[in-house]
Amino acid sequence: MSGAEYQPPVDEPPGKDGHQGAGSNQENAEAAVPEWAPGTNPPGTNPPVPTPDAGKVPLPGMIPGVVVDAEPETEPPANVDAPYLSQAGETLTCTMGNWDNEPTSYVYEWFIDGGASSASGHTYTALPEDVGKIATCVVTATNAVGSTTAPPSNEVVIA
Repeated sequence: MSGAEYQPPVDEPPGKDGHQGAGSNQENAEAAVPEWAPGTNPPGTNPPVPTPDAGKVPLPGMIPGVVVDAEPETEPPANVDAPYLSQAGETLTCTMGNWDNEPTSYVYEWFIDGGASSASGHTYTALPEDVGKIATCVVTATNAVGSTTAPPSNEVVIA
């Protein structure tokens, strides 16, 4: 190779971004970067990022980008198993029971010897005057479509 054909690299001072060459300053660097449409990647890179469709949501713990149809509830909750009542010490605990049609909230009502109590929530602290009386709880489940009340729980004689 003759000296006339070989041209050594041009030694230029660094641009604003620390790289050498005419295209290394910030203005030229921004102009040289192509813009890609949202949800796409440059050729030769990872596959495009999927754009979620309305009415579809990713499932928690699934591979990102995998979506399923999110069907809204069309019926109120349906009780499958009645709530269950148990006692440990002076605390009575009522389960919510089992439900279909995805309830979003639950309301608990307590009954002592058939009379409504002012207690709410899934636990009830027995009072000394409650000993020997029968306790039950009733759970109402609600979703966006409506509410349903389950049958009363089992009876527990308060100890």
